[in-house]
Amino acid sequence: MTKSHTQTPQPKKGAPRALIWTLIAGVGFIAAILIVISVETLTSKESTLLGTLLTLLAVGIGWGISHYYASMDKAAAVAEVREFEQRNLRTYALKAAEKVTNLSKELSRLSTYLQEELQYTEYRNAEEELFAKEERIESAIHILGSLRSINDTSLSDWQGVIGAELDEQRQTEEVRAEALGELTDRLAALERASTENVPVTEDLEIKALKREVRALAADINGISFRPKKARPPYQEVVALCPVCNVDVSFRLRERDGEIKAVQCKHCESNLIAEYREDKGVIVRQRQELPEPIHCPECNFEFSVDLDEWPSASSNATCPQCQEPVRVSRADAGKDLRVVPRQPKALQPVTPEIIDRVRQALPTQPWPKGVHQSVAAQLQLRPQTVQKAMQHLIRTGEFSDQVDGVLCTTAEKLELIRSAGQYL
Repeated sequence: MTKSHTQTPQPKKGAPRALIWTLIAGVGFIAAILIVISVETLTSKESTLLGTLLTLLAVGIGWGISHYYASMDKAAAVAEVREFEQRNLRTYALKAAEKVTNLSKELSRLSTYLQEELQYTEYRNAEEELFAKEERIESAIHILGSLRSINDTSLSDWQGVIGAELDEQRQTEEVRAEALGELTDRLAALERASTENVPVTEDLEIKALKREVRALAADINGISFRPKKARPPYQEVVALCPVCNVDVSFRLRERDGEIKAVQCKHCESNLIAEYREDKGVIVRQRQELPEPIHCPECNFEFSVDLDEWPSASSNATCPQCQEPVRVSRADAGKDLRVVPRQPKALQPVTPEIIDRVRQALPTQPWPKGVHQSVAAQLQLRPQTVQKAMQHLIRTGEFSDQVDGVLCTTAEKLELIRSAGQYL
């Protein structure tokens, strides 16, 4: 860091010279008057005039000298104040830079923290996955609170420099926030009224008000604002059990596609209650549905009976390779996820396997995921096929490739290094 030294402002060269010549002229004039007084005999009037003139000259010379040094002291004081302000600004800037660096590090850490959770899929069941994601969300909220405190302390550091401007900006934001609150209340009232039949003019007013609220929210914090959709409240429902025909009571929202797991207290049957706009509440017995799946190890297709509940899961064994797998519903029951139930040691890559993989591989460049198709064709694990492909590339029988482009191993390493420098 460059050190700053106090520099006394130098006066202009013309000012000292003019002062010196003025002093010389004044002293010479005073000496001339004294010579005249000593040589000539003066009247009382002349003596009074000369005395007055000498007094005025002395006062003028004294005022000039005092004014000159006072100007120098004032300039030195102004320079000292400016240097003090510069030191303060430099200190505030260094603190702000440190806070920005810490904020960037914490944001990077938060991004990595959430990315790890998205990439991790080795959960035993849906409940464990849900619990882990809830823990990650709570931790992310805590980290965001820490980042907000860092930002608030950064603003307090600048309070001593631009305090008035910050107060004015804060008052402006408060006024905008009050306006946003009023618009939100109006919008909520109109949305509550929109559940009934409303004229077209009121519907247009609601849409215009929504646009106004979003524009105002984006102007306040730079984030588009979307009001929460009105969720229908829970309703008490009484329906007949399809197994024993006894009344079953439960709570359910009257929203199309809403489902709820219910158990009959009389026959202890597991039921599913679903609300549909065209049919109302439908209660049916919970069943296990046959689901076709592919083994993640040998890609063999077989069927598994799985509960129809959206978060249901079950254990199964592949009839081809005897590998235990776990099958679970994902994406609100619209998709299936099949993962190995326990890690298994990799199959050793023998010369026979390498030869089979060599013959099964197509002509380069290979498409993405070629090792999985070859593994399904040879009924091998994808990891085993991938290790055999790496061996064939190392021995020079096949060329390495990046994104479908053939290259040498050295070129691939260079691409990886250059890509890592931009991360």
